[in-house]
Amino acid sequence: MGNDEKQTNKDKLSSTAIALIAAITTAVITGYISYSTAKYQLEKQAAITLSFAKEQFDVRLNEYPKLWQTLLPISSRSPVELTPQKCQAISQELNQWLYGKGGLVAHEYTRSLVIQLRDACGDWKSGERPKSISELKHAIIYSCRNDLYLVARKDTEISTLNKLIEKRNIEIEKLQEKARVFK
Repeated sequence: MGNDEKQTNKDKLSSTAIALIAAITTAVITGYISYSTAKYQLEKQAAITLSFAKEQFDVRLNEYPKLWQTLLPISSRSPVELTPQKCQAISQELNQWLYGKGGLVAHEYTRSLVIQLRDACGDWKSGERPKSISELKHAIIYSCRNDLYLVARKDTEISTLNKLIEKRNIEIEKLQEKARVFK
């Protein structure tokens, strides 16, 4: 083997080494950029989610009292007796609330309960007051308080709501699991 051949082999080896180093460097830089971008996207998504949750909470804090005012005539302590005619008016008020900001930002479970109460109030035409109206009112109160993180032990003592409460708590646990992903 001559010097020229040795030099050519060295050049080939050097070129291969340079190409290998360049490929590894490119892979490392690309991996780092991909990792940094993915991390930034997750942090950005978490910030957006947190911001949205705060805004949603603020709107709920403004809209839920309006719903409570609509529920006032259903209270057993209401100074005015609940009649089918008054219940028809409540049904319309609930419908307006559902198609306003309140219905837009309410938790799906709370919204579902309001729809059920709206329908129960609208369906009562005569006779004795349906028991479901009071039960749904209590469930809505619990659900609204839960949406605003204001649930107290007293709220869970109503025996007719136990199944609703269990279902709601399961939903909350699922949401909390999703929130842990962003921590």
